[in-house]
Amino acid sequence: MNCSRLVIGITAIVVALGAAGCGSSRHAASGTPAPTPIPPPSLASPASQSPSLTPSPTASPGPVTPDPAGPPSPSVSPSPAPSTCAALATRTFMHVTTAKEGVDGSLTLTGNPAKLVCGGLDDSHYNVATTTETGHVNPGAVIQAFPLSTGHPVTISPGQLPSYLATDQDTRIFLITGTLSRITGLQEEFHP
Repeated sequence: MNCSRLVIGITAIVVALGAAGCGSSRHAASGTPAPTPIPPPSLASPASQSPSLTPSPTASPGPVTPDPAGPPSPSVSPSPAPSTCAALATRTFMHVTTAKEGVDGSLTLTGNPAKLVCGGLDDSHYNVATTTETGHVNPGAVIQAFPLSTGHPVTISPGQLPSYLATDQDTRIFLITGTLSRITGLQEEFHP
């Protein structure tokens, strides 16, 4: 019985050392990690094995010599998602000061250009310019306000924006969808 245990242990060590050594790199020729070898079944017949002699799948075969090629290289992270700060910083923002409703349901906005700046103590912030700009909101545009009283975005109609701004206690910075001459959507940005 001790002989069977010794054969199983030696087999596991030889398989582990063979997989780590043999002068081969841990990476295939394509640069991707080579698959981890699975040890062959035990040399002992299943009838001669007792449960106490079966190697545990979590048991370590002992010390393994480090791969001379070094540790596997870290995986490459994917390109930034559109919702990252850097991607959002390329969009158009406006600090809206007034909104006047037109007869056709459109709005004329007056405000200051705002620039999203990534980094800093809050991870991001807005720099609001002192210059004034005008924007024209198409009738039926989708407008999402962020009233502090609700703590979440609320969709309002373009005709509700002037009265909303009169009581807005948030930043009044809106992400603009479309161009300043044809705004199709506004989304108020929450920034504590």
